Amino acid sequence: MSPRDPLTGFFCAGLSAAHYFAGRYNEAIKWARQGVQLRPGMPAGHRMLCASLAQAGLLDEARSAMAYLRKLQPTLSVAWVKQSVPYTARPMALFLDGLRKAGLTTDAKS
Repeated sequence: MSPRDPLTGFFCAGLSAAHYFAGRYNEAIKWARQGVQLRPGMPAGHRMLCASLAQAGLLDEARSAMAYLRKLQPTLSVAWVKQSVPYTARPMALFLDGLRKAGLTTDAKS
């Protein structure tokens, strides 16, 4: 991959998701961090970072990342994720578990 490719951040987010769903949360964190560094305005990478940090037990860092994500995506909620993220039931449950641990709430105002 070219370091100048504008899609590299998306590839990193995809690698992060693959590690996350395999239960390799530290690897997921590594790739999510790289993805958000390359594409800081990409909410998907930040969502995966939040979930990965939380599942790795880094709750303070996960909550801090969630606070940043809420500024980037103020409408983020459990309902939004269920409606907008194209995961099947089992991956969705695991993803939401991590996001909830990071501080995601049912509605965007909480």
